[in-house]
Amino acid sequence: MALVVAFEGLSGSGKSTIIKKLIKTLHARGFRTAVTDMGTVRHARMLLPIAKKYPPRSRFRSLIYWALRIEQSEAIKKAENVDIIFADRFWGSTMACDGYGNSAPLKIFEWIGESVECEPDITLFFKIPREVARKRKDAKTLRDEEFARRTEKGYEELAESKGWIRVDASREPKEIEQFCLEIINEALVKKQKTKPRA
Repeated sequence: MALVVAFEGLSGSGKSTIIKKLIKTLHARGFRTAVTDMGTVRHARMLLPIAKKYPPRSRFRSLIYWALRIEQSEAIKKAENVDIIFADRFWGSTMACDGYGNSAPLKIFEWIGESVECEPDITLFFKIPREVARKRKDAKTLRDEEFARRTEKGYEELAESKGWIRVDASREPKEIEQFCLEIINEALVKKQKTKPRA
């Protein structure tokens, strides 16, 4: 079973950039990797353009994104012949954006959560001030100040309650990559030790 590493955080925090760097480094070390996000799942090409027509606070947008997250979960579960799967955002982002940003009821997440059949082995929370994220990326989720503030608070509270590993995303990319590599290496060693013998 592959090591599943989720990357969570505000748009513009550098998650995708670091994932690309990690893949290059890990490939050079002989690891097989895969990336999954909402844009790579089965129905993304059809549903994402529809979702993006709605503002971040829209329930229509949320429902479409939740369906894509379920597909992302299924893709992770079905992945074969890989050592590490990187989830460029996963259910943590859904909770932060909709549970906190949109104040969606917890019962909805409990119900939808029943369809999620995999949990990340590691969740890396890319922590960055909203102002810095805005300078890096013009994202709908950052334009609405109130929504962005609540979402940021959601990430903070989820990171605390779920034991996510905090990554100072304002540092230089090379430093961030090195920090993430150390965490991933430790997890790979631990997973190898707990792997059942044939």
